[in-house]
Amino acid sequence: MNKRIVFKQVFGFSTLLVAITYLYSIWFSNSTVIKQYIISIPIEVVVVTIILSALAGLCNSLLWFNINLKLDRTANFSKSLLAWSIGRLYRYIPGKVAGYYVRHKLQNSSTKVGLVASINEFILPLIPVLLLVIIYLINSNFPIPITIVFSFLLLLTFFIRPISSFISKKWDSTIEFDKLLFSPTEIISKFKFIVPAMMLHGLSFLFIVKVGLDEKSFNFAQALITLYISGIIGQLALIAPGGIGVREAAIVFVLSTFGINENIAITIAAISRVVLLISEVLNVLLAYLYFKMAYK
Repeated sequence: MNKRIVFKQVFGFSTLLVAITYLYSIWFSNSTVIKQYIISIPIEVVVVTIILSALAGLCNSLLWFNINLKLDRTANFSKSLLAWSIGRLYRYIPGKVAGYYVRHKLQNSSTKVGLVASINEFILPLIPVLLLVIIYLINSNFPIPITIVFSFLLLLTFFIRPISSFISKKWDSTIEFDKLLFSPTEIISKFKFIVPAMMLHGLSFLFIVKVGLDEKSFNFAQALITLYISGIIGQLALIAPGGIGVREAAIVFVLSTFGINENIAITIAAISRVVLLISEVLNVLLAYLYFKMAYK
């Protein structure tokens, strides 16, 4: 078997095992209390958070469409919306490749366009997320070298096209990076889709914590940091559907650094996953209805 595949499987399994062990240790010690917290959350809080999360999903789907439009001027919005929404659900198939494959198949885009669009969709939101990680590291007094590494990654990601173009010219590469990746100016122009999505997701998470579980000291900045850092860490769960387990363990850990009790933190993580999944299903239904209306 390929060494790279073996490494991914071992790394993914190890990450998932550590996450599940961490979550189980908290649940096993306080399951009765945690169940009470879950039951105490008003249904209207869950409904509001689902709506906010679904709206954030729509912003992300607009970003996906605009990325595809740069690569293929014939890209269709209704097809792109449906492809993005269904592709999100396919994340729950281990390996994470299925979602990207389904997207470009539903859009009838070429393999090249599908691959490049997926790369850009990953890179663009990563920039504000890396900024949040740096803020978290500074406020949490992490070792300076770690903060420097993430700062370097932020700069590298933001200037990825000019750096890639320079390398390709240096090595006489035939890859046209100017047509594949976004320039710093284009990246900034896409923030009109990225920032609203992040704000809505952050509000959704904040609503769970502050209103649903009455954590008055928790603020919006902490909500964003918790949500998006856990999202990055969830990507380490290479074999877990949708990062289940790893993302939740990361939420609990980050919330605990903000002084939130672990029993409440694990409740927040569980509700957040339920909200995310339901909102993704809602996005699929809305996209399908819009697609049917567009092609009547």
